[in-house]
Amino acid sequence: MPDQASSNPFGVWVAQPIAWDENERFDPARYASDIAYMCSTGVHGVYSGGTTGEFYALDFEEFVATNSVMLKTAGAAGTAVQVGVTATSTREVLRRTEWAVDNGADGVQVALPYWLEMGDDEVLEFFGDVGRAAGDAYIVNYATARSKRTISPELFKTIRRDVPALLGLKLGGDRVDFIKSYLEALPEFAIFVGEAMLCEATAMGARGTYSSVVMTNPGLILEFFEACRSGDNGKAETITERIRRFHDDILVPFIRRGYWDSALDRLQAMLNPNMSCGLRCRRPYKFFSPEDLDRARSWLTENDPELLCL
Repeated sequence: MPDQASSNPFGVWVAQPIAWDENERFDPARYASDIAYMCSTGVHGVYSGGTTGEFYALDFEEFVATNSVMLKTAGAAGTAVQVGVTATSTREVLRRTEWAVDNGADGVQVALPYWLEMGDDEVLEFFGDVGRAAGDAYIVNYATARSKRTISPELFKTIRRDVPALLGLKLGGDRVDFIKSYLEALPEFAIFVGEAMLCEATAMGARGTYSSVVMTNPGLILEFFEACRSGDNGKAETITERIRRFHDDILVPFIRRGYWDSALDRLQAMLNPNMSCGLRCRRPYKFFSPEDLDRARSWLTENDPELLCL
């Protein structure tokens, strides 16, 4: 694996939707198959949790079951793993972090507990606790609006003085000025952005992307990352426009109908015939029908067939 993504995260990391059966029970064989396939494509890492991985729908026993499959499968392939440890209390975050570290995770990815908005003093205490639990593993903060607050670059600098294991940041959104402010203030950070911002952000120092489109076509997104990293702006900008068009024409109409990340990412995965996670996410959140998937595939066949992985 190039550049030691296990200890210095960079590149294209894929979120893995959990495979559920028709009764919303975990299907380890299908989950392992999807992870093994993605690892075989050359992605730089895989990670669990986040909205794609429905961390909020898992009890601790299911957290252990799903992450055990990921660590075993990705470990056999030599692919780096980040375990998502977000929860609604510090106690549960630490429980998940300690399990992840004890079982060989390269790093943990964590958002702030999200039910109530946290003050600066609570944020500092939280990361101090997670840093002690993480030991030699690194920490990536998932900076999501669902945590009800933004951690400023200045506060990150304060946290880093006590928690040097915090070395990465997952930034969403498409505001160049917002992303630039973090890249300029935290040049030592491994900052990851969405696919549509990867070209511009890489030129400013971003390390890579946590990607869902990579499940649709791994080869294209890895090619896109290399174009961004090598400064092949013409190629990178062309792929960026294709990704944005797919998002605007396919995903945005579904978002307006009330579909969330876990459903949208499954749709993108199931456009790839090599993926088997299925469209179903855990209730109460709705998921797509086979007819929706057919409509998305038909759009790609007509408008951008090269985005399909055939």
